Amino acid sequence: MSVPASFLTLAVSLLVAGPAPQTPAPSATPTDSTRNLVAIEFVESPTSGFAVTGGLLGVPDSTGSFPERYQRFDPVTGRMARPGRAAGDLLVFTDLAPGSYRVAMVFLGESKLAKRLFKGESFPEDRCLVYGDTLSQLTFTVNDRQALYLGRLTRHTSPSLDDKNELWKSWIDWSAGDERRALQSLAKRKDLVAWKDLVSAQLETLDKSRGGVSGR
Repeated sequence: MSVPASFLTLAVSLLVAGPAPQTPAPSATPTDSTRNLVAIEFVESPTSGFAVTGGLLGVPDSTGSFPERYQRFDPVTGRMARPGRAAGDLLVFTDLAPGSYRVAMVFLGESKLAKRLFKGESFPEDRCLVYGDTLSQLTFTVNDRQALYLGRLTRHTSPSLDDKNELWKSWIDWSAGDERRALQSLAKRKDLVAWKDLVSAQLETLDKSRGGVSGR
């Protein structure tokens, strides 16, 4: 059976050209040029000897909603949240892909004061899950070349007088904190010098909005 010459020509052209190019999906992970910084303060009342050592963020699912249980990576969108680092009482996240996130967990370890007081003794580690909290301030949106301060989280602990099964009860509240003081402390840190220009720009914005003069 003879094959039409037009069919052969079409087949050869497809082999040479290959499949049609596909438009790449938008990146859900930060690129090398993405630079931003997000900080949230975490303190305890009363002080228990713990200090911030790190933390995690949760990312939304493919519908844009945050699932009931936090996820650091969404398999559909490919969005991933890098872990945070400690900067004194601040938990800091850097170079996140632009988008929405929710603070999920704060890791706690032995503070400098506790190390001096309990030298040579073992000190427990702790973690504080805040993702399921109803605090709206824990959900934020960050863009490229932006520095954000989310405020202060305080974990309160007191003896449990009503519950015989638990000796202690704890709860978390949010306050606006001192954004200027927090940003100034970040601007002085050598380990965050790569983001100093973003922090300084946010400090200047605060100065303009308040009509004041920076004390840096």
